[in-house]
Amino acid sequence: MRLFISTCTLLLASSVTLAVKPAPDQVIFYAVDNHPDQLNADGVREAWKKPCTEQFGGDYYDYDAPTELAWCYSGLTDKGPLVVQWLQNQQKDQWTFTTIDQRG
Repeated sequence: MRLFISTCTLLLASSVTLAVKPAPDQVIFYAVDNHPDQLNADGVREAWKKPCTEQFGGDYYDYDAPTELAWCYSGLTDKGPLVVQWLQNQQKDQWTFTTIDQRG
């Protein structure tokens, strides 16, 4: 029984994935220059979140309405270019972005 519990504990521990976030000065942002007119800030956030999380496995993402900056990361991997391309393919000529790379 003890071996079974130890094995289960080991399997559970090995399956847990910790989300690693990039340092704030290592994040690449995407300024949302244009988006479909009918979308408010919450709509833009949801439009960004869906491909980030569902299509590309992003676990660290957001859209900040006051600055109009979005980001999407899976661990330390920038998934933003994939999200940008996905949105632009879904609604042609309605999404434009500017990449803001603040890494030194």
